[in-house]
Amino acid sequence: MEVTKVDAKGRITIPSYMRLAMGLEGGGRVFVVYDEERGVIEIRLVKPGTMFLCVADSVELQELDDIVREYGQHIHSLSCIRSGSDALKCKIVSETPIEFEGFMCKPVE
Repeated sequence: MEVTKVDAKGRITIPSYMRLAMGLEGGGRVFVVYDEERGVIEIRLVKPGTMFLCVADSVELQELDDIVREYGQHIHSLSCIRSGSDALKCKIVSETPIEFEGFMCKPVE
């Protein structure tokens, strides 16, 4: 555990021993996840080619339920906004590509 300051732009420095332990180098990618219930921010390492960003412009609620049921254990982040009367525009970060109609996935580099 380490106490660190947040600068005026909202940035923090991950202590060097933690970066070394994580294998995190300059230019590396991390997920920043906020758990509102617990009031905790988690930083997770992303290894190139091991995560996929999948987006879709029109997802029905039932489809989203099916996706979560099928891919839930592989999903790291899911966000949707309403884009029409019943349709959702969604972004999913997953360990595997989401293979549902309308989703376009690309590896996180």
